Amino acid sequence: MNNLETFNQAFFLHLNANLTTPPWEISTAIFMADYLIYLVPLILVSLWCWGNESQRALALKACVVALIALGINQLLSIAWPHPRPFMMGLGHTFIPHAVDSSFPSDHATVFAAIGLTLVFANIRSVAGWAALLLGVCVAWARIFL
Repeated sequence: MNNLETFNQAFFLHLNANLTTPPWEISTAIFMADYLIYLVPLILVSLWCWGNESQRALALKACVVALIALGINQLLSIAWPHPRPFMMGLGHTFIPHAVDSSFPSDHATVFAAIGLTLVFANIRSVAGWAALLLGVCVAWARIFL
């Protein structure tokens, strides 16, 4: 095993919850991992419904960027398959997940694509920074669980 994979696994084990983790912490992480992703369409629909023409165009652009990023994710996971920790018997699993490649993360990619599109457009930078922060929370929660 190379040094990068050793670091990756050690970092995962540092972030991953264990059997002594308090139930409230597990519940909070489950909420973040399962439900915060629904804020992405809410942000885009808000820009579309209550925004002006440039904000609507930005919502559409953010959607297209996210779809392109997800397509690139699929290509990367085919080119460099990496098993999820539970597939290797590493750590503890508190939520079920599909048996597919762990890299790159679709959830993190969607939040990053939307957030960075909004931040760089500088029209709704608050929404963009919020999306990026929520993305970090979701990424942490999914590793934690």
